[in-house]
This record gives sequence, structure tokens and C-alpha cells, in this order.
Amino acid sequence: YRYAEACEGYYQFTLSTLLNEKAESAGVSPVKIFGYTREELRRQIEGLSARYPEFIGCSFTHDLEVVNLRPEKKSGWEEYSQPAPENDAERAAFQKNVEMKNTVLNLFYERD
Repeated sequence: YRYAEACEGYYQFTLSTLLNEKAESAGVSPVKIFGYTREELRRQIEGLSARYPEFIGCSFTHDLEVVNLRPEKKSGWEEYSQPAPENDAERAAFQKNVEMKNTVLNLFYERD
């Protein structure tokens, strides 16, 4: 989401776009930061899509390799410094968002 937001709302892109370290872009690709191979990045995206379909979707069939982020969602990294909401429904959504972010961070940092 930070990549999409840095690219001014670029919420749909291809795997090739993320893999192109030389592409002119305001966002920094996870490949450039973490050095993923095509297959590693694809597996990460597919895993996130299966676990968090309300945040990310993907389709890797034939030559199509589309990644869709839900534009109504935001990176929200500043939420870590704020208390959880009081309302049960909002707190559950907040917790799921935090869990997704922690999963993403763990996937990036546990990779060898």
C-alpha cells in the first residue's frame, strides 16, 4: 500500500512492474528493498491474497499477472502509534489490519 500511495493511487499493477527495479516510479518496489526473485514475490503475493482478500487480490494465469490492492484501504502505518478503537467492530477491523501488517513485515524480514 505504501508503494501504491507513493505512486499516487496506483492500486493495480503487474508482477513485472514490481520486479522492474529501473522503472521510473515515486514508490520503491519491495523487490528493490528486499531482493525477491520473481517466484518468491509471486508466492508472497499469492499468500497475502489468500489470507487477506479484503486487502489484496491477484491473478497469475497465462501471461496475465495482475495484482489488485483495494483502493478503499490505506497503508495506515501511523495507526501503530494510536490506541485501538473503543467500538467492538472497529477494534476487530483495526486488529485484522495490524495482523496483516505484521504478517507482511514477518514475510519480508524472515526471508533468507
